[in-house]
Amino acid sequence: MLTQFFTCVTKDRMPFFTKNDPDFVSIIVDSLAFFNSRDDFIIHAISIMPNHVHLLISMIDIRYEFQIRFFRFTTKKILEANKQRALENRVHFEVNRCDRKHQVWRKRFKDIRVRDARAFYAIQNYIKRNPESKYWKNRCCDQSFPSLKISPRFPN
Repeated sequence: MLTQFFTCVTKDRMPFFTKNDPDFVSIIVDSLAFFNSRDDFIIHAISIMPNHVHLLISMIDIRYEFQIRFFRFTTKKILEANKQRALENRVHFEVNRCDRKHQVWRKRFKDIRVRDARAFYAIQNYIKRNPESKYWKNRCCDQSFPSLKISPRFPN
């Protein structure tokens, strides 16, 4: 089993996931609910910040390319939601039509392998406290995600 601390940042650090953007936040939650429904994927902690997402996850099948699938699904859905906003004159961000790659997410992401329980609980604590920090306070969306099964225990 592979346990990872995964952080992905929006392109140009655009604040897509704020209190005013529940549709963008629900896209992230829905994609994680899909992965969570699989038997080979466990979410241990999640934090959706205005311009980035933190995840602590375990994958039983390490050949499963979670990051690529997560980026593809969320990018497609966020671009669709943004297109709908444009029709309603509520455009949140502009899309470069010449380059269709990485319109929502920054190309690089942080992916740290968690090797022991001590590191696991330190990262889990960081993810839980991040929205409460003085910098992010009152800027983050609601951090309760009832549709997700979250396992707070270190996988053995």
